[in-house]
Amino acid sequence: MTIENEKTADNNYEMEKLINELTSVVEQEVEAFRILLDGLLEHQTTIVRGDTESVSKSLHKVEKLVKETRKIKDEVRGKKNDLAKVLNVDGNIPIEQIVPMVEERYAERLNELRNMLNALSGKISEANSRNLYLLNHSLRFVDNCIKMLAQGGDQQVSYSKRGIMASREASLYNGIG
Repeated sequence: MTIENEKTADNNYEMEKLINELTSVVEQEVEAFRILLDGLLEHQTTIVRGDTESVSKSLHKVEKLVKETRKIKDEVRGKKNDLAKVLNVDGNIPIEQIVPMVEERYAERLNELRNMLNALSGKISEANSRNLYLLNHSLRFVDNCIKMLAQGGDQQVSYSKRGIMASREASLYNGIG
């Protein structure tokens, strides 16, 4: 075997090793995203139930999951940087750019994992938005309750058939009371 063939074989072995490592770490990232999504959905359930102790616990759990996911994401970034060196391309190369550069058996798996990550990322974003909405709604509700309590309990309040708050006088005038 010539020196040139040995270098090519070593390079192929190194690239195959790095692709296997990258695939393994991306699989861990997919699993971390799934667990994070489950945590966010659990957090959503606790928000809806209104159990403040459970909300606090689930929030701490989600924060821990986010930290773990970031660690794995950093590992993926490192593996992609290592692979980029072997492929002679710049830095943190996205998976979609790696796919056409590797053998088909690896390309298919990496593409599949990339699609899973994109889908999970969208679901995580949606869950995050819903949780934010629910928390903001809860805060507005509490704020309104505090304002009503601060105004005093002397006022009688009623609601119209459409659910609009009206003073007792107005409701009697309208024939609702």
